[in-house]
Amino acid sequence: MKKQSFNKGWTFRKDGEVVSVPVTLPHDAMIREQRDPASVNGSSTGYFPGGKYLYEKKFTKEDVGCGRAILDFEGVYRKAEVLLNGEKVASCAYGYSEFFADLTGKLTDGENTLQVIADNSACPNSRWYSGSGIYRPVWLYTGGNEAVAPRGLKVSTVSLQPATIHVETALAGTASELNNETAEGIGHDAAGPNSSAASVRITVLDGDTVVATGEGFSADLTIPGAKLWSAETPHLYTVRAEVLVNGEIRDTAEVTTGIRMLAWNAEQGFCVNGTPVKLAGGCLHHDHGILGAEGRKESEYRRVKRMKEYGFNAIRNSHNPASEDLLAACDELGMYLFDETFDQWKIPQTTYDYAADFDTSWNYDLTALVDRDFNHPSVILYCIGNEIPDLGLPFGPAIAGMLCDKLHELDKTRPLTIAVQTLLAFMAQKQAEAKAKAAASAKENAENSEGNASGDSSEKPEEKKGASSQDVNDILTLLPKIMASITPESAEALIGGCLEKVDIIGYNYAHNLYEGTHALKPDRVIVSSETFPQRMASNWKAVEDNPYVIGDFCGQPGIISANPVSACPSTVWTRLPLPSPIPPSQEPAVPSTL
Repeated sequence: MKKQSFNKGWTFRKDGEVVSVPVTLPHDAMIREQRDPASVNGSSTGYFPGGKYLYEKKFTKEDVGCGRAILDFEGVYRKAEVLLNGEKVASCAYGYSEFFADLTGKLTDGENTLQVIADNSACPNSRWYSGSGIYRPVWLYTGGNEAVAPRGLKVSTVSLQPATIHVETALAGTASELNNETAEGIGHDAAGPNSSAASVRITVLDGDTVVATGEGFSADLTIPGAKLWSAETPHLYTVRAEVLVNGEIRDTAEVTTGIRMLAWNAEQGFCVNGTPVKLAGGCLHHDHGILGAEGRKESEYRRVKRMKEYGFNAIRNSHNPASEDLLAACDELGMYLFDETFDQWKIPQTTYDYAADFDTSWNYDLTALVDRDFNHPSVILYCIGNEIPDLGLPFGPAIAGMLCDKLHELDKTRPLTIAVQTLLAFMAQKQAEAKAKAAASAKENAENSEGNASGDSSEKPEEKKGASSQDVNDILTLLPKIMASITPESAEALIGGCLEKVDIIGYNYAHNLYEGTHALKPDRVIVSSETFPQRMASNWKAVEDNPYVIGDFCGQPGIISANPVSACPSTVWTRLPLPSPIPPSQEPAVPSTL
């Protein structure tokens, strides 16, 4: 299908306002709000409030053309609804998932009105700056009946010797199959209308040179003398699919991809094209500082380039699916990407976050993640969750297994991980136990209430206070010592059932667990998914000394200006602009109540 920008000619207003203003997408509504010290979002969003926003664009059927017409929304934060001439045509709850609106057969003669409602009014719902509105680009796909679906061309590497790729081509289906409210059929239908008469011709190009050809909706192609993709040699090929009916080309689709294979085990670590690789990584959120959350190609390219110049070879997109422009920049510049799904499962971490949508949205959101990432060689890891408290609860392993099964079904070429915050899992377990104890006590008190009606000798139960902000600050101050008190044995007993579901274990701020975990589970592969900047030197030594520890991802890479790959503590590390560690003698003691 023909892809064209649909970003100009929009108007915007906040709910309750009368006057709309012209805007060009992408557009972050939050960064244009007035900061408020009393905002319920607090420091997480820089004291910017949320809101409900209306975007509108008017166009004619002639502007779009005849045939199929599908809109591609790369990201709308959040609770998006799309209406065409007042009729709902798409919706998406998660603010980071790509979704589609099929306009085929719904456009009227004369002027059509497209409205997008972005409802970010229920706050707080994020632990970082989220932005609001249509903050990523919008695209229009047009074509005939025999057209390749958006995200319908998928390429994977089958072998390296010889270099062979597998190409799957799917035609666009019916409007109902493209409805984003279902998890099935979003741009990956088996076939479309009249597909029985269609055939597919595949061409692989290195620049302008044809290096391989093939035929079929499902085809294997061997590339002689292939140049493999890695962070050091990010060579890219173009794969073109042409849909033919009776020898006539009806549609053309192209993707840019690389030839590379992944392998991982505790003996060799993480291998790209058979070569062990250590991931010198940094965690990045999706915003761009003073630009807010607006996803712009130039901004994404700039920060990947700077990370590469600083010596990083990997990025963890924290803590949500990456943008298409970030993926493309990583492909081109040579940067491994650790892409993430959610910051919550069923247990909320803020009042109105993704936990409320998890049960109804997880299936679609995983499908959207893989559809967007599949052809990008830079993506080497999928993460099923960040700092998920549910791991410490009885239903945790079932959810972990459900998510892993779905991702492995969609993509068998990449490993899965989970970024574990053991403290949160233990706290969730303790809170569940306290809640159950309180419920049992309340039931017992109710049963004995008649006997204690006189109240002359009964004692009132001790009043328990909830955690205050000061309590939380105290815990954060003591976090290094608290984390050190959690042992590999206690962690395995509580969350081992979840960890067994993934291929690689990600530990946040838990370097003390590596050796003990390896002793308990020698086949387990570990990645430092998030760590303190001041511990980069010691963490990197653990990565270098142990093949089962495949990399380290600094939690605040924006302040780093050195090369962690080639650094040694006596030279480069002494030049890092990082805070000095607290001397052990000055560290406060861990309260016995924790």
